[in-house]
Amino acid sequence: MMANYEIQFPAALVSRHAQKRAIDMTIAWTGTLTITDFDGVTRKISAAPRNGSNPALIEAGKSFGVIKLVSDPPHWSDDGH
Repeated sequence: MMANYEIQFPAALVSRHAQKRAIDMTIAWTGTLTITDFDGVTRKISAAPRNGSNPALIEAGKSFGVIKLVSDPPHWSDDGH
């Protein structure tokens, strides 16, 4: 079933997603991304990669208490797991 539906990881009965503590989202942009972080600081991100693995984007996410799990491209959670 995993192969037929191109599922990356086996389903887990207990997970951050089931606990409503995680989300999978694909992020991409062109040009410069401007974000106001939780502290009200405006951050401009123009360096590559222009996706969820961008270190500056990951730092901005942390200001909201959202931690990137780098080994799982779309995964963000409250504790990085």
